[in-house]
Amino acid sequence: MRKRGFFIGLFFLVLLVTAAVFFYWDAHRKGVSSKASLPLTAAQVQSEYLKARQEKDWMSAQKRVTALMDRITPANAAYILKGLPYPINSDYDVIDIENLNVYTNVLLRWAQHDLTGAQAFVEGLTDPVQKEQLMNTVRVAQAKKNPHAVLLYLTSLPDEVSRFNSAKVLLPCIARSEPGQAIEWSGKFLNPAHAEELAPELYRVIAEKDPLRASGGALALSSVNARRAAIESIADSWSRNDPIAALKWSRQLQDETLRPSAYAHALSGWVVKDEKAACDYVLNMEPGEIQTQAAPSVVRPIAQFSPARAIAWANQLPKGPAREAAFVQIARIWIAHDPESAKKWISAAELPAATRRELLKYP
Repeated sequence: MRKRGFFIGLFFLVLLVTAAVFFYWDAHRKGVSSKASLPLTAAQVQSEYLKARQEKDWMSAQKRVTALMDRITPANAAYILKGLPYPINSDYDVIDIENLNVYTNVLLRWAQHDLTGAQAFVEGLTDPVQKEQLMNTVRVAQAKKNPHAVLLYLTSLPDEVSRFNSAKVLLPCIARSEPGQAIEWSGKFLNPAHAEELAPELYRVIAEKDPLRASGGALALSSVNARRAAIESIADSWSRNDPIAALKWSRQLQDETLRPSAYAHALSGWVVKDEKAACDYVLNMEPGEIQTQAAPSVVRPIAQFSPARAIAWANQLPKGPAREAAFVQIARIWIAHDPESAKKWISAAELPAATRRELLKYP
């Protein structure tokens, strides 16, 4: 039972990420065209997906994944899925997380083009847990076409845990077209703790089209932690569409305690959308407190993919607090996944001796 519970939790996490990426690229696919080509095999999809995941930054990786999934058609989706080994065995052990990503991506793309066909494929599966989890993948696509039907499904679930687990994935999809109904359902059918846990993701989605409405809802949350998390999500989402407006909003929040983290998330979101523009914006700031606060936020998403590129950018900052703050952020990210290389760099980095000693304490 414990493994089954872990599998269910992991599947919902993978599906949540897949759904978020799916809707993000569906709304930002300008210039991304589907190329006519020979039908793909399961092996080709696996190979191309892994190549895409090896891209140097998140945006490039997701563009390649989107281009790959654009080649999935209803005619060959079932053929591909039947050729993919389902990455969970009968004991609910996760065999391959990347294959789980591939499987859910292919099924979601199929459901986008042919909801009935994808539903029929899942209904034909024999494992009841696999069937239920994959049907939630199909419902992600259904939420875009028929959000009311998905709300009825969520309402029909028999207990709080089932409703919450499914709502984490499906309710943000509904919020894209029916934000008011998504918020109302959350407040009515989830307990207060679960509703507030879900709020940041709901308001992040709503902020894609109506950031001021999202901001008003987030600021009305009673929980301090939920309010902060929701404001940070809005800043990240808003900055990917209008970064200057998001930065201005973050600096003008009435609650001063929310300003620093909102500003940081707005900058990080901008980097993901347009790395050069965000980096240039910070480099062109007057040296001082604001640049020192901004530098770590800009360098964080870069360092996660390429510490070397992050260091090269940080070296363009003027010597002093801003550069040191960027270096510390790079060190903390790098040392978490490659301690040996990171410590070698930290030992020679232009940082105060006390800062280097503190960073090198990482086990």
